[in-house]
Amino acid sequence: PAGDGWPSAAEEEGATIGLGGRLKQSLLTGVSYMIPFVAAGGLLMALGFLFGGYEINENATAYAVDNSLWDLPPGGLMTYLGAVFFAIGSLAMSFMVPVLAGYISFAIADRPGIAPGFVAGAVSLAVSAGFIGGLIGGLFAGVVTLWFTKLKLPRWAAGLMPVVIVPLCASLIVGGIMFMFLGRPLGALNTAMFDGLNS
Repeated sequence: PAGDGWPSAAEEEGATIGLGGRLKQSLLTGVSYMIPFVAAGGLLMALGFLFGGYEINENATAYAVDNSLWDLPPGGLMTYLGAVFFAIGSLAMSFMVPVLAGYISFAIADRPGIAPGFVAGAVSLAVSAGFIGGLIGGLFAGVVTLWFTKLKLPRWAAGLMPVVIVPLCASLIVGGIMFMFLGRPLGALNTAMFDGLNS
């Protein structure tokens, strides 16, 4: 049933899955939903480079927004098309971390976990925590949301739980903790990892 999270998934499969298995399933769910954004965004950006040249990334958004087919930027039609492709691809790629976090949370807490997970991913980008922040934020959002879905509230509030109360409270808690406590350490970790890979 919806909202039961990890335990129901284990029961449906008819097998006892340990914490490690559930964690792996959640992470793979997030990654599987993220991959189409990465693939589409990356290919569109590559088309942008093909049409507009390697310098298109510097002005792509400005050209795409400020110009049109009837008001072409410097470089003409090919530059404009390259800018549009690159801008769309860049926007698609910008969903990568929120989608990852949102669907990790969804795998844990079902539909009520989507909004808090996306919030966790968006906050992760805001504090420069990137992919690492998305992973941790998505897991945290899923666990917090799952806990809220288990609360027993009066009957009049039960209908509001999945669409108002759970997303609101879980998003506030997850977003607040990401901003106030986890954001800076995760951002430092993310930066250190990328510096280590680039060195």
